[in-house]
Amino acid sequence: MSVVTIMFDDIDLSNILEIHDVQRAIGNNRNITSSGAKKIGTHIQEIKIEPKKIIVDFSIWSKDRNTLKHKLAGIFNVDEPKRLIFSDEPDKYYLAVVINDIDMIEVSNYRSQGSIEFYIPDGTAHSSTYKRVVDYTQEGSNLVFDIENNGNVDAYPIINIKNNEESGYFGVVNQNGILEIGNIKEQDTEEFKSTEYLLDFKSNPSTPFIKNVGIFNDDAWALTGDVDFLNRSGRTFTEMTTINNQNGQNGASLTFDIPADSNGDVGSLFDYLRWRQSFEMVGDAQGIFKISVTDDQDEFLYGIQTVKYANGWGAYYDVLARNDEGVSTVVKRFNLKTTNKIGDNPLALQRGNSDLKRVDDKLTAYWDTKYYDFFIPGIKGKKSKKIHFLFGNFGNKKYPMRSNYNNGCNYLEWFRYAKNFVVKERDVKNKYPAGAHIIINNEDNTVTVDGLSQANDVVHGSTFLTIPPGKSELKLYLSDWITKTPTVSINYEERWL
Repeated sequence: MSVVTIMFDDIDLSNILEIHDVQRAIGNNRNITSSGAKKIGTHIQEIKIEPKKIIVDFSIWSKDRNTLKHKLAGIFNVDEPKRLIFSDEPDKYYLAVVINDIDMIEVSNYRSQGSIEFYIPDGTAHSSTYKRVVDYTQEGSNLVFDIENNGNVDAYPIINIKNNEESGYFGVVNQNGILEIGNIKEQDTEEFKSTEYLLDFKSNPSTPFIKNVGIFNDDAWALTGDVDFLNRSGRTFTEMTTINNQNGQNGASLTFDIPADSNGDVGSLFDYLRWRQSFEMVGDAQGIFKISVTDDQDEFLYGIQTVKYANGWGAYYDVLARNDEGVSTVVKRFNLKTTNKIGDNPLALQRGNSDLKRVDDKLTAYWDTKYYDFFIPGIKGKKSKKIHFLFGNFGNKKYPMRSNYNNGCNYLEWFRYAKNFVVKERDVKNKYPAGAHIIINNEDNTVTVDGLSQANDVVHGSTFLTIPPGKSELKLYLSDWITKTPTVSINYEERWL
């Protein structure tokens, strides 16, 4: 009986392979860059730890060994490293791929022998669970964490921060590096200190709206449908329910008046809209979702639309705006596939976070982890007054309804509206509002805020950092005016050569 068993890509291979030997070298090869010394020896300039190889000697016992060989070939046919776990190290895993073919020796009619060579690109074993550190001591407004890394190489921390009040800056410091995000001086800057959140719609009737009076970049929609609220996958959505499935373009709309700010002023040149939508449709389904911002003359200013009006998976996400002749134009078009795969579809049910910012004649739109800036002379000086949402169908074409989730979905989960540069309110929302979830991920060198990539927040000259083996300190520096410390956890895999 095999003493050691292995799992690869979450597949237990004990029913296929009898393991005879696992050859795991001590440490890794090292690539040494050196230069000549004047009298004797050399000067070492750099030592680089190279990938690791693990060789597994095994047997296959079966009359039908060729079938098992094909099965193994399929299991090992991966395009990126997968988890490799040995039963004698159940608390660790490797990220591995199989290199070279596996030569087999036919020992008998029932037995074949061979060797598998696993290639470990990062050269380390990982702990199968993340170590979590939440305790800290406080020095002023700064938090000090005692860290213990029982691995024998550096670990890569994932720092989760849940804001309990707004903030504008975080600095992470230890003996291996310094990483800063935001602005350490942010306190009185006008752009952030004068923001007021005026609308917060969460797919329920508590935020008042008017149905089917929406104004959009076109007037082609017969607004005769109805909307309702749907609970799905633990979340609440707004969707179109009763629809007109006759010829033409039909739909249902929600309209929200932008409330007066704390000064009593109505209308704005400085908007911030954030929302989460879901737009998935099977190949023969069609539909549209629009957001429209209009002025005090009920004229369209700018917005977005997600539209699928043909068979297939293809759809468009358009940024729309009024040009200087008063005509709606597509400022930028993005393509997407309306599958439920998050890699294809930024608006899949598990994604869908979006935002749109206006600073007078400048629009900044978010799409698929990036921001895009546009200058729109046609909206300069025209104050936003109302926000409209449209769910639309194209005649008798298939449209996703709650009665058949298999057709897809066209949902609005929530949206928020903020007005920037409110002159009276100089002490307003900062870059990272209360409740914001900030993740500083040193494993993949990313920073996200509420699920949106914020790579531009990283201060120039910062470096993503690592945790050295043994005991060390990690300090989290906060905006110096913080009165409620955030909730913080530091998670990391220990690693071994």
